[in-house]
Amino acid sequence: MHDIAVHNGSGSVGADLVGALAIVIFATTYAGVAMGRLPFFRLDRTGVAFVGAALMVATGAIGFHAAMAAIDFNTIALLLGMMILAAA
Repeated sequence: MHDIAVHNGSGSVGADLVGALAIVIFATTYAGVAMGRLPFFRLDRTGVAFVGAALMVATGAIGFHAAMAAIDFNTIALLLGMMILAAA
C-alpha cells in the first residue's frame, strides 16, 4: 500500500550512513518535541517536528512519496476546523 523503505542492514556504507542519520534525526526531533524546544535554536515543537521531517526526506531516510502518503489530510482538516472554531 505505501512505499515506505525499510533499512535492512545490507551493509553498504551509504545505507548504513542513512540509517545512522535517521536515528540521530529521530532522537533529536523526539528530544526537541519532549522538551518543548531545542537549546540554541529558536524553534518551538511545531518547528522542531517540521525540520525533523524535512531532514528525513532530504537525507533519503524516507522517500518523498512515502512521506506524503503518511500524512492524513482528514486529520489536518479536522485540526484546522477546531482551531478556527476555538479562535472564534
